[in-house]
Amino acid sequence: LCDWSSDVCSSDLELRILPNPAEDYITIEGGFEGISSVDIFDLYGKNVYHGQYESGSLDISSLASGDYILRVTNSSISKS
Repeated sequence: LCDWSSDVCSSDLELRILPNPAEDYITIEGGFEGISSVDIFDLYGKNVYHGQYESGSLDISSLASGDYILRVTNSSISKS
């Protein structure tokens, strides 16, 4: 799949969220340069986390155990 507005294909946007499963912190790795923000949604679609992302780890210790959807955004693309 491609984001035609930016000429970027999804194979260029692969992300790795480590560790999985996670308890306290996650790290985002992959070919998605310049991550500016991260949103985490529960499976009901409620946004349970929004914040800026700087290289390194993201503290998720305040989240209850469960499954979540992560949306990562940079200046031009959003990837879930």
